[in-house]
Amino acid sequence: MKLKNLKRDNVIEIGTLLEDFNSKFDLVAEQTAQIPDINNKVNNLLEDMEIVKIDLEFIKGALKKKVDVDEFSALERRVVSLESRLR
Repeated sequence: MKLKNLKRDNVIEIGTLLEDFNSKFDLVAEQTAQIPDINNKVNNLLEDMEIVKIDLEFIKGALKKKVDVDEFSALERRVVSLESRLR
């Protein structure tokens, strides 16, 4: 009788462990199912980042062609000075 109780207790314990493992495996399966979605999001972000890099290089090139305020005011003074000499 005691042996039957031990076997039944073991079966119940094993059943409980199996349920626990199954729930953990379900959780892992659910998380791995999300990996393709995450990969798509990362790929989209990489594409967006490439566009931002291209735009940034364009802006850098445009800024190199611009004159800052100090340079402009110095050039303006030189032009005024040259114009006054010509008159």
